Amino acid sequence: MQISRDETRPDGLRVLEGLVLATEVSLLLDGDGRMLRGRCSCSYHFLGGLRRGPCRHLQALRDSANTAAPKPFERPAPGTPPSVSRECH
Repeated sequence: MQISRDETRPDGLRVLEGLVLATEVSLLLDGDGRMLRGRCSCSYHFLGGLRRGPCRHLQALRDSANTAAPKPFERPAPGTPPSVSRECH
């Protein structure tokens, strides 16, 4: 797995390009991570595109990019009580 391009466009869409199992892959994702467009050179994608569901190469690219770029830590709003751990003793 090799990601060659991972950028967010001004309109909020994310562009991913890479190589998965020696297969060239590119994706366009919305803000929620849904695949809007995809391109892959495998036979599964050639036969049905995204209408049949994404191929394993497109899924691997999206999953790898999401793992490589974790979401930033969000602090609780001021005045929010701290979370309580409910461990059994």
